[in-house]
Amino acid sequence: MTRSTPRTDDPLAGVTAPAPTPLPAALTALPAHLEQVQAELTARLTVDGDSPIEPPPGLSTATDYQHYIEQHTAAWEAARAGRVH
Repeated sequence: MTRSTPRTDDPLAGVTAPAPTPLPAALTALPAHLEQVQAELTARLTVDGDSPIEPPPGLSTATDYQHYIEQHTAAWEAARAGRVH
């Protein structure tokens, strides 16, 4: 069903979207699936000749995962920079 002339009014005028419901604190502390995957991939980066490992078993919160990813990536980058020279 098409109109022969386009609408001139704004059908959404005055309509506001509902506010999002905040997540409970317990859920916001949980790691996202993508953080878990990134930690697994980050664990594969070899540092100082070590063989790739799994992420440490103690990771349970999003902050734990972020810290591990940042620290292991920084160690890998530092080791890689040392080999380039």
